Amino acid sequence: MPSNTCNVPLIPVSINTPETGSSSTEISQDNNILECQSSRSCLDTEQDYRVISHRLQTFTNWPISSIVSPEKLAKAGFYYLQQEDKVQCVYCSGILQKWAPGDTPEAEHRKHFPNCDFYLHQTEDDNVYLTNVKVMPGTTSSLSELGIQMHTIPKKPYYSTYEGRLRSFNGWPENLNQTPEVLASAGFYYYGSEDRVRCFHCDGGLRKWEATDDPWTEHARWFPKCGFVNLIRGSQFIKQCVDSRPPLDESVNIIHLRLYHIS
Repeated sequence: MPSNTCNVPLIPVSINTPETGSSSTEISQDNNILECQSSRSCLDTEQDYRVISHRLQTFTNWPISSIVSPEKLAKAGFYYLQQEDKVQCVYCSGILQKWAPGDTPEAEHRKHFPNCDFYLHQTEDDNVYLTNVKVMPGTTSSLSELGIQMHTIPKKPYYSTYEGRLRSFNGWPENLNQTPEVLASAGFYYYGSEDRVRCFHCDGGLRKWEATDDPWTEHARWFPKCGFVNLIRGSQFIKQCVDSRPPLDESVNIIHLRLYHIS
């Protein structure tokens, strides 16, 4: 935040997420310690604030939407502490307050907490899954203008992280060209038999991999509405993949061969 606005970062004692119950020490402009407060007191601990839609829901009573919008704050990793204009990062526990016109949440986050894991080790499951939440009335910025697409939550949240999906590939056939790393990057986890994989987000399944098959291409080709593919690869890539599908009479057999559904 601009130095002449008296904005004050609240420096966290530790970088643990709020679920650990760590405290944050508030430092005034002249470096006087004002108080130590537990972040738990202001939070619904049942919510996972690593999900942007959950962070956005905390801004119901946000008092200064005309200065900085809830959408931009949530996108930058912050949720509202329900006190004045204090917001806290879910990863580094850093707290910012005293927002002024012209302040940009992402820039302020990077400036005051440059070592925050939100920027250093951001994974694809963070900040991307939006449920249909009602944004506070009066906010003028739209989610699409911020580059955020509205998606449903993952069908298999256990496999939301790349690492979680990668761990599922124990026993994956070694003779296949599609490696666990590439498949996990494309959103797939191993279903545990033959060469069957499923997407953690749309729950679409593929099998019978051929040597030249590219996981991202096949994912987009057969499941073009998948929120994960749309977010990571974009609509133009998906259109190219769909347009390259075989003619309908041929693709019917391919679909029956390659796609499967498990109740």
